[in-house]
Amino acid sequence: MSTSDSLLASQSRSNLGEVEEFSDMNRSDDFNLVPHIKERIEITIPSDLDYMHSVLSYMLERVAEFGIAEPASCNLLVALDEAITNAIKHGNKSDPEKKVKIVAELSAEEARFTIRDEGDGFNPAGVPDPTDPDRLLNPHGRGILFMNHIMDEVHYNERGNEITLIKRAPQGPSPEDSGQKAEGSRR
Repeated sequence: MSTSDSLLASQSRSNLGEVEEFSDMNRSDDFNLVPHIKERIEITIPSDLDYMHSVLSYMLERVAEFGIAEPASCNLLVALDEAITNAIKHGNKSDPEKKVKIVAELSAEEARFTIRDEGDGFNPAGVPDPTDPDRLLNPHGRGILFMNHIMDEVHYNERGNEITLIKRAPQGPSPEDSGQKAEGSRR
């Protein structure tokens, strides 16, 4: 190998090391440095529950990367599972020809999930109250209650075939929460 080839190879290894070092940076550090980064994910699946679990795993991994919530601690999995299951079973009647579109919009402030089926839709106000004493032992019918309890916001489109679930990032404790008054603040 000539001297120039040896120098070129040495420089290439050095450059490769810099690229590897840069690419190995912790992604969560990136989000602390640039809080306005946003990510949009669109996934369309057939009306088959077998597809749902890999989609949920991927979505929850992305949510954790953004620091919105630790999926295990906020029951986000339960809310998303309920919404997608409802779209597949009730909206599309498990028809494999019909699709479910899942859109996730992630930022440092919130995670917004929109799930849309190809069914006729429904009126959420017409869903029986699962806390009614006559319905307490019913093994089904609590999904909407769970979603409303877990998520910060739940919205339906007018047709009733699309649901939007919003989970906001936790806010740090305010000075009032920690028993300290912020300097210069007024009540």
